Amino acid sequence: MHPTPYQELNQVLDELVARIRQLLGDDLVGAYLQGSFAVGDFDEHSDVDFVVVVEYNLLPDQLAALQVMHDRIYALDSQWAQHLEGSYFPREILRDPAPYTNRFYQGYIVLNYCRMLHDLHRGYPGSKREGAEWAKSALDPSWSDLIDRAWDTRPDPAKQVRQPADPEDFRKTLKLVEHVMQASRAYVSRGDDT
Repeated sequence: MHPTPYQELNQVLDELVARIRQLLGDDLVGAYLQGSFAVGDFDEHSDVDFVVVVEYNLLPDQLAALQVMHDRIYALDSQWAQHLEGSYFPREILRDPAPYTNRFYQGYIVLNYCRMLHDLHRGYPGSKREGAEWAKSALDPSWSDLIDRAWDTRPDPAKQVRQPADPEDFRKTLKLVEHVMQASRAYVSRGDDT
């Protein structure tokens, strides 16, 4: 069974996972597609979002080796190799989330809560980009700058995860989470799509 309908992409993903497995060994828990390829909202121009779950926080030498490996994957003779966007999470974070006070997680939270509310409004799953654009037009304009800054945290997640989140952005992120949760409850209780 292939993870996508694109043979060339499947070959790139096979190569990626094989190299990750070689570098991480028993520290690798699993690799999973997410985003548009996970929900079926993709085409031949889509980014390929993935998550790699590891046993523990990656060590500096593992991070360095993974960076070299990702550079080599990017250089493969395939357009798909330039469309990979991945994140590495220790298993414990998925089991018991800790405070996400770094730039990557703070942005990740904003974009995913925008997407969740967008998906609830639309009635089926969509992408982070769709959710962010929809939220900027549908929610109060005061959230737009936060959403734009969250989008800017997507490049180089290995670097962003080591930088502390801006305290004001983190405070606003928690407010956005609260707002989305309240809006979701109100939306569900109405039972319509207005």
